[in-house]
Amino acid sequence: MSQTGAVGGSVTFTVAATGTAPLVYQWFKDGIAVAGSTGSSLTISGVKLSDGGSYQAAVRNVTTGISAVSGGGDHTMYVKTGGTLWAMGYNLFGQLGDGTKTHRSSAVQVATSVASVAAGRVHTMYVETDGTLWAMGYKSNGQLGDGKDANLEFRSTPVQVATGVARVAAGADHTMYVKTDGTLWATGSNAQGQLGDGGNLTSNTPVQVATGVASVAAGRVHTMYVKTDGTLWAMGDNRYGQLGDGTTTNRSSAVRVATGVASLAAGGDHTMYVKTDGTLWAMGYNLFGQLGDGTTTNRSSAVRVATGVASVSAGRVHTLHVKTDGTLWAMGYNLFGQLGDGTTTNRSSAVRVATGVASLAAGDDHTIYLKTDGTLWAMGYNLFGRLGDGTITNRSTAVNIYKGLLSDAATLAFVPAITTQLSSSTVISGGAASFSVVATGTSPLAYQWKKDGSSISGATSSTYTIASTKTADAGSYTVVVTNSAGSVTSNSTVLTIIAPRLYSLAVRTALEAKQILIVGFTMSGGAKNVLLRAAGPTLGAFGVPETMVDPTLDLYSVSTLVTSNDNWGGSPSLAATFTSAGAFAYASATSLDAALVASINGGRTAHVYGPAAGAVLVEGYDVGSGDAQRFTSLSARNRVGTGANILIAGFSLSGEGKRNLLIRAVGPTLGVFGVPSVLSDPKLEIYQGSTKIGENDNWAATLSTTFSSVGAFGLTAGSKDAAITVSLPAGGYTVQVSGADGGVGEALVEIYELP
Repeated sequence: MSQTGAVGGSVTFTVAATGTAPLVYQWFKDGIAVAGSTGSSLTISGVKLSDGGSYQAAVRNVTTGISAVSGGGDHTMYVKTGGTLWAMGYNLFGQLGDGTKTHRSSAVQVATSVASVAAGRVHTMYVETDGTLWAMGYKSNGQLGDGKDANLEFRSTPVQVATGVARVAAGADHTMYVKTDGTLWATGSNAQGQLGDGGNLTSNTPVQVATGVASVAAGRVHTMYVKTDGTLWAMGDNRYGQLGDGTTTNRSSAVRVATGVASLAAGGDHTMYVKTDGTLWAMGYNLFGQLGDGTTTNRSSAVRVATGVASVSAGRVHTLHVKTDGTLWAMGYNLFGQLGDGTTTNRSSAVRVATGVASLAAGDDHTIYLKTDGTLWAMGYNLFGRLGDGTITNRSTAVNIYKGLLSDAATLAFVPAITTQLSSSTVISGGAASFSVVATGTSPLAYQWKKDGSSISGATSSTYTIASTKTADAGSYTVVVTNSAGSVTSNSTVLTIIAPRLYSLAVRTALEAKQILIVGFTMSGGAKNVLLRAAGPTLGAFGVPETMVDPTLDLYSVSTLVTSNDNWGGSPSLAATFTSAGAFAYASATSLDAALVASINGGRTAHVYGPAAGAVLVEGYDVGSGDAQRFTSLSARNRVGTGANILIAGFSLSGEGKRNLLIRAVGPTLGVFGVPSVLSDPKLEIYQGSTKIGENDNWAATLSTTFSSVGAFGLTAGSKDAAITVSLPAGGYTVQVSGADGGVGEALVEIYELP
């Protein structure tokens, strides 16, 4: 029960719990464990203002602790001590095993009686307590080991693939497992010999490749295993020396590379292992310092990088290890905060990031670790919700995602009071606006700024600043100051602004038969009507040759089809909307052009395709009422050709003043997300009419923080992607994307409003 405390007094919180004994208690204040508070009651004597906060008790027994955790490409799996399997993150190929393709930002239970789990790039394997091996996710490369099926690309529910299994490891597109008899089995992609069967052919069912094996680790396209005699063996891709045999020669049969090995981890293209004497050794790719030897030099022979190490885990290009004293150390790539040191700075030497750690798992660009108090923590890249904290926000410091069975929160607090109220402010469009209050009360004080009575996401400090105002910022502002004892609301101040906004997007390109053009857009501030069009036949009236005869327009929310249109049918309502939006009329009521009006809230994609090749123009117009809801990003993805077949995207700004925009042409980085045949060196050019007003070939690393500020994914360091920021007045513009070197390939053009 929540309590209002008196300074110098005493308060007691108590929880009652039932279940299989013994019950283990841990009290938390504001999410942080209270040292020594491990009983069913917590008493605070001599209460101070600093004692104010939220108190909870976590209760665990043999069924509710965490026993195993694994990080995949973009998803995370963990096993509770009671044998239940839980999943979160990317799920397009069913790798979470919950029977859907829905991404999960909070953990969902997907299986029972589980002993261990391994998460691959887009597949998952787990071993049940009876020794059966189960698989789910992408299977086209044979990584599930359930046999070839040309009609089945993935499994969203688990399928049993083996028996008598002791442990399993999952690579990018291959799987390795050790049976209880010590035999090692392999299935999946084998282009670099990572299965170790002496060949390079993909295997859709498991093949035995070794005996006397104690443990195994699978990297992106290489495999390492330890035999019961402590020898370390390696096979697969070796271009960076990750096999540690002193060469960069790929191996399709295992080679012995070390002795006296206790445990190991295989990252994207590097390998880490712990010897029985507690020394940590590293080899392979080291561009981002992931080996932790203080350099960025690749190593084809193992180098010693630490002592007193208990365990190690390797991500795509980062590494973490736990020392015998329970401290957690991190090194390597850190763009998404996966090292957990509170920065996004790469580290070539290990930095200490946590204490009291029992075990850990590194995914491609995120990290999960279990503390000795039973709590589970996560940090790093959080696209698709892989950290399991209920958000898709990247974390550069660890967040606690599991404590045990939690009691209701009880607060000890003093009601806040505002001592300095809001002052009036008048701001010119594009300038900065700042509002501030001073409040007292029991810490922590929570602030929530509101506009026109609605909460502003992320506005949770005593000062709210709008660095560059825009039309949608106009309104009445207040702030509510809250703690567990109560809340108080400030007076209000009004901000009136007029500023331009993104109004429309148009993309013209030539498509092959059934080739899909993907156009994306984000509507922020609430739902609003958007006119979407796919013009093919009507383009002929404007002299465009070889137009698409019958385009189809599909609207998606993530992977869910929202609505679709093939032929617009001469709808009078649509015709009137064309006119009001300033769009050209279609050639006739019977033309096979497509159009629809849909209410949009958040991110959506339009997919346009046709039964035959031809030129097509895809357009999106903001046709709703109100300024609070607006386009904040527009994008289009397609194959970029040469000459008339480059990617051309047009957009318009409406309103007054200037709008700051981030415009990107992404090619190489698409490959990180599995997009094939990308444009290797995109170049973007911005035109107003026939006048070029900006261009960029290769992006500047200084833009990384700008990308983060608008939620854009990061670009690969040193890549030849293009990006530029511009400040534009209202009007119409085009962005042309071509190969700087005359190349062709898949590219994504993006336009973001900057805050």
